Amino acid sequence: MRKFFISLLVLAALIGAGFLFFSQRITLSEKGATNLPALADLPQVFNETYSFTNDSDGDGLSDAKEIIYGTDPHNPDTDGDGFLDGKEVKAGFDPLVPGKARLEDRKDASLSVQYFSYAAKKTGNPDPALDSALIEEFLTQKGLLDITLPFVAEHDIPFTNDDPKKIIDYFSFTSKLTLPTKGAPFLALAKDVIQNQNFAPLKEVLDSLESTRETIKKTPVPSSLKDLYTGYLGVWMTLNDIFSSLKKARQDPVAVYLAQKRGAWIAQEIKKIEDRRASLLSDFRLKSLQESDNTNAR
Repeated sequence: MRKFFISLLVLAALIGAGFLFFSQRITLSEKGATNLPALADLPQVFNETYSFTNDSDGDGLSDAKEIIYGTDPHNPDTDGDGFLDGKEVKAGFDPLVPGKARLEDRKDASLSVQYFSYAAKKTGNPDPALDSALIEEFLTQKGLLDITLPFVAEHDIPFTNDDPKKIIDYFSFTSKLTLPTKGAPFLALAKDVIQNQNFAPLKEVLDSLESTRETIKKTPVPSSLKDLYTGYLGVWMTLNDIFSSLKKARQDPVAVYLAQKRGAWIAQEIKKIEDRRASLLSDFRLKSLQESDNTNAR
């Protein structure tokens, strides 16, 4: 079974790569999106925090899985029903609920808890490991790798008319959109949360993303630029979800793996939106020149 490597998306190629106006515009590739630093050290971050081999209370459940399942790593029978936590988990029972409650019936079960149940059935191993191929298969089976931008209802869009000045204003507004800069690289945040349980930098990033999302949401958009509005709003909503996965990174490493997948996808989506914006801006310039020429010809 291959060792699981949680390769997280580092948003350093996105962070600070603002969407600049007219000829000053900088694309992701120009900011180094194809030259990201290696992330091979991330498994060590998790291993230094908790272990998938150590079992402090000798209940048959590793210290890492104690955190993932929410059990007490220093109490072999967390729910006090007379059965060891590890024995319950391997039999498919919930170690947090006395009696015969099944893990598959746990409300709001994390992706990692769901993954281990899936992997146990798939492999026949009652104590499966984190495995990249199995995680990929699990996420695919759940349809979580069919990634799209969030839907934005038309009645929620603050439309305005296509007056040329308003179009210019909206292009100018989108040129100033920037991603959070302070403490934003995903790997740095992940290390701080996983190893130090320091959530302050993460909160700052999430607050910044939410503030920009609200600004995008409320800024009037000419109807001809609807695609830009829904694109940018969807990007900021998705980025918020990606970074929010770090709130419970230690408890749900599979969700962090999914965040990496979504991050790789959103980087490409931002490039598409940038290209769309450039095309719309070019069309607007051309139309303006043609209208000016027609006016002068009269």
